[in-house]
Amino acid sequence: MFLLAWKSLLGFQFENLILSHIPDLFPHLGLDSSLVLSAAPYARKGGAKAPGLQIDLLIQTRRSMMVVEIKRRREIGGDIVDEVAEKVKALRRMTDASIRTALVYDGHLAKTVPADGYFDFILPAAKLLGRE
Repeated sequence: MFLLAWKSLLGFQFENLILSHIPDLFPHLGLDSSLVLSAAPYARKGGAKAPGLQIDLLIQTRRSMMVVEIKRRREIGGDIVDEVAEKVKALRRMTDASIRTALVYDGHLAKTVPADGYFDFILPAAKLLGRE
């Protein structure tokens, strides 16, 4: 039990580290900061009409939204694509804006993830933090 709590805590701290570098993230995602209307985590409580939704970072511009998944795991497999696709599907019901996807990660990324072509941007956290 303690080990699971520890992994969750480390994942949460990693997410906070990335969120503290949001302005540094924009150029890596092809965004000009002057076009960004908002950039923050997003959560919607589930109800009778729609399931709950949690997005690590949702970046909005006038014409688009970017769903950014922040993941720290030893192994990041192809299931990350399905996980984010479900979030995009739920978000798509709420908006007619174009939706793009990004993955900021730390760990070993399975070759199937970039090969799948689902993510518009895949960014190792070390590159964002200037350690690569």
